Amino acid sequence: MERPQSARSGNKVRIVHPDLTMLPFQMTQNVNKLPHDGIYGNKITIFYIRKFSMREGEEFQWPGYYILQPDGTIDIHVCYRPLNQDEVEEFEEAISVVFDLQPILRAYEVFELSHTEINSAIDDIQDMHGRLINSDFGGMPIIYDAKVLFIHRTMTFLSSFKSFLDHAETKIKRKYKENSSIHNNFIKETNYLYDNHFSYRFMSKLRTISQHVMLPISVFNINVEQQNDSNKPKHCVSIIAERKELLNGWGKWGARMEKELSELPDRINLLPIINEHAICIKKLFCSFIEIEKDKLNYASLCLNELLKAIDSPPGAVPVLWITQNPKIDIEPTRSKIPPFEDVRRILNIIG
Repeated sequence: MERPQSARSGNKVRIVHPDLTMLPFQMTQNVNKLPHDGIYGNKITIFYIRKFSMREGEEFQWPGYYILQPDGTIDIHVCYRPLNQDEVEEFEEAISVVFDLQPILRAYEVFELSHTEINSAIDDIQDMHGRLINSDFGGMPIIYDAKVLFIHRTMTFLSSFKSFLDHAETKIKRKYKENSSIHNNFIKETNYLYDNHFSYRFMSKLRTISQHVMLPISVFNINVEQQNDSNKPKHCVSIIAERKELLNGWGKWGARMEKELSELPDRINLLPIINEHAICIKKLFCSFIEIEKDKLNYASLCLNELLKAIDSPPGAVPVLWITQNPKIDIEPTRSKIPPFEDVRRILNIIG
């Protein structure tokens, strides 16, 4: 990831002395301290570098951070000696599992966001219906807008959970091979959820219906109740699918699902089913992460120690500056951001 462009004429780039603390993944090196003047524009800073035996074409990565200034320029801070190629390779091997998990994390986060937005839509719709009395045509435009809003968010939810499942299985087949024990275990878990959770079965079928046959939401059920501590009415929204419409609109439910649907009320409240299904998908995500849990924990350790060494202040962006020599007397031309945030997000989800 490239850093923001600095303004060379503004003398805003500042290089400060590195902290020579050792990182836990560091390889043993022959080290000599050498004083060196770091000069950029009118800024002169004295710091120390370390001398390495270099390999041809070797790149050095300097832990540090940048601070974005109000005028769009940045201050560069280098707060460690450079990592040489051996250390870079060891560090990148440690964190490679994070990049491996990134696509599945993103697919799950899209699903999680779609679930959050379905529940927040209830509050949005309640607010919309609170304006019915003073609206044109008895509030019919608001009612139609509310229905479209929830159809949109429900279809996004249905699409995103299927996308997550497909991405996870594809990732497993490519990395561990189809019909490997890990792939077979993943399939067994999805089958278990399908067999033992009505919500998983129902939402899987509903996704197919919504994509190919009909929209999944039939009506809104809106109850108006008097609040105990106010003269204002309270609008309670339930999201309803008509059982008869579902059964008549699609002939591929299968005998088991048709029997289960026939035992449900005429008007099916979808939100509890959606919320239970979200729990099932989270279980699958956690199972996927469990495959690489040991490597992920080690990557987290390395990244945390790197953050400690960088010790960036609030608002700064921790990075690795990249040069082709072990000196930092000119502004680095490239940088990359280690996956600190990805690890934090994964660990927060799996608890």
